[in-house]
Order: sequence, then C-alpha cells, then structure tokens
Amino acid sequence: MVTEVIKKPALTPAIPVSGKTPFSHAHITILEGAQGSGKTGTAVARVIDAYDLDCMAIYCRENLGIKCEVKSYARRQRVAKIKYNGKKKLIRIPSSYKLCSALQIHANFHFYGVPFYYYKNFGSILAGLRSGKIRDGYLVVDEYYIGGNAREGQKELAKQLVKQSFQYRKKQLEVIYITPMARLIDWTARMLPTEHIQCSYNEKTRKITLSIRKKGQQGTKEISYDASRYWPNYWTNETINE
Repeated sequence: MVTEVIKKPALTPAIPVSGKTPFSHAHITILEGAQGSGKTGTAVARVIDAYDLDCMAIYCRENLGIKCEVKSYARRQRVAKIKYNGKKKLIRIPSSYKLCSALQIHANFHFYGVPFYYYKNFGSILAGLRSGKIRDGYLVVDEYYIGGNAREGQKELAKQLVKQSFQYRKKQLEVIYITPMARLIDWTARMLPTEHIQCSYNEKTRKITLSIRKKGQQGTKEISYDASRYWPNYWTNETINE
C-alpha cells in the first residue's frame, strides 16, 4: 500500500508596505578621489540628509497631520523647509521633540548623531548581507578596495561580496562605495554602479566639489557644498579593517 504524502504549501512572507515605491534597479554610487578630497564626508552628508528629511516627513505627518515635501533641514536651528499645497514654508521643531526615522544605516565606520549599525570588517559586512540584516536603508563601505580589490578578485571574500551585490535591489539598499581610484576595485563591482562621483576639496572655502556622472546620461553635473556642516558626524582619520 502506497501512502501519498501531501506537503503543505510554503508560506509566502508578507511584503512590507512602507508607502515608498520599491526600487526597480539597484542604487549604487562610487565615490572616488585623492586622500582628503571629501569622499567620506560626501557619503556621510548624503546619509545624514536622507535621515533628516525622513525625520521631518514623519514629524509633519504625525504631529502636524500633513503630508508634504521636505526640502531641507538645519540641524543646529532645528528648522525645516517644506512645500505644502504648492507653497514653501519654514517650520521649527520643538527642542523637546526627539526626531527619529526607521531608515537603517549600515557602515564600516562610525556615524555620529544618528543611529547606525557598525561592521568592524568586510567579513562582517558579508555576513550581514547573507543573513538579511543589511537591508532597507543605506550600506556605506569606506575603502572598498580593501575587501573588493581588483588585483585580488579571486580571493573568496571578494568573490562572495560581488555575488551579494547582485541582490542589492531585492534588499532595497542604497549602496555607497568609497575608494581612492575606481580601478582599484573588482571590475564586476565597477559595472554595477548607477552613479559615479569624483570629489575634490578646497581648504580655503571648506567646500567639497562633486563631479557627478549618472548611468545612461551624457555629460557630468558639478555641485559644491559646505563640508564643515558634516564634520561632527564622522571622524575623518578612522581606519578601516579588512
């Protein structure tokens, strides 16, 4: 007598609904430049700004009862510029109110002033990607050439990091690679980025100038910003472990 074994169908995990449109492709940026050119500062600036804007959107929605477009936020003054019903307005956040965001920040160096997950080496980054801990936010990897070196591309660590990079979109990650020269990192990793930024720093003006080239677009866009605004948010001399 043959007994048929009927297996229960696998449960389909619920798709989280955050109100944001899921990425249709991976968002990967390479920040390149000489030592002291403002690469790490630029990565920090991008993440801090994203975190602050999300905090402001949450504040407006939960405390003011409005859904608006947040244009900017001045941390020291705790003043946000928003666009609501077609008009731009300034709002001040009470000093007693604690700003918070669900945006996750994963990095192999320390951020100051925002909550983040620290990864002490490239092996721990790989483990975080494999386990699914690193997802739904920013992954910022300083000195990426150490773990994903072009000349050591056959090393097991480098190969596994590249494999994980093909799933960045599924993990809904904004990824930033920081390196002195793009050619130092594995050639496969150089094919994936959707944005390439060349950084330079002016000591007199304390401004960082970015030359931005986006995938699929011709030409470059150049912008400058005040680097000193973000100095309290990271330590420029922090070393990175393999």
